[in-house]
Amino acid sequence: MGLVDRVGDLGSDFMRLSLRLNPIRGKTGGTRALCRGRKSYITSYTFTDGTQATIAMKASLVPDKTGKRRRKWLSFILILLDWSADKVYQQYRRRFGVECSYRLLRRVRATTTSRNPTMRFFLQSVGLILTNAWVFLKWEFARLLAPGPRRIDENRLRLHRFCRLLIRAIENDYSAICAVPAHKPPHSVIY
Repeated sequence: MGLVDRVGDLGSDFMRLSLRLNPIRGKTGGTRALCRGRKSYITSYTFTDGTQATIAMKASLVPDKTGKRRRKWLSFILILLDWSADKVYQQYRRRFGVECSYRLLRRVRATTTSRNPTMRFFLQSVGLILTNAWVFLKWEFARLLAPGPRRIDENRLRLHRFCRLLIRAIENDYSAICAVPAHKPPHSVIY
């Protein structure tokens, strides 16, 4: 197993071997012009500033809004890597999973202005635990009963619904305050 096979963190800047997702820009020219054909391939490309790079173009079929599978191109910049476009895509899929988990974590993490690293780490840990609990509950209770590999019904337990369930449970346990008693009637003045 060579060094190329052991590239672990594909987003780190300290490694000389590198793999970067390249945005596809423009309407017809630029990297958009490389989106041709039906198969994935590797090519060399010269950017507008004269920089030359090896680019892996991955053709993937993804369903659109109507459910029909359409071709979507992904472009990766390879630096000192001799990988096929399919291997690049498989390696970068791990990075997509990491970014997706951080995006979910941002939705459940409590925010604070505290500079105390212990408090910030604690809130991050609570967010990770809540995210993992949601994934476990969805995997166990939102799965479809059908033969074959295990599949889940995404609409059965969404993350925002899970958060609302937790909030309601906490409000029920701690008797949420719904009204503030006043000692005199409110005095409203319109200026």
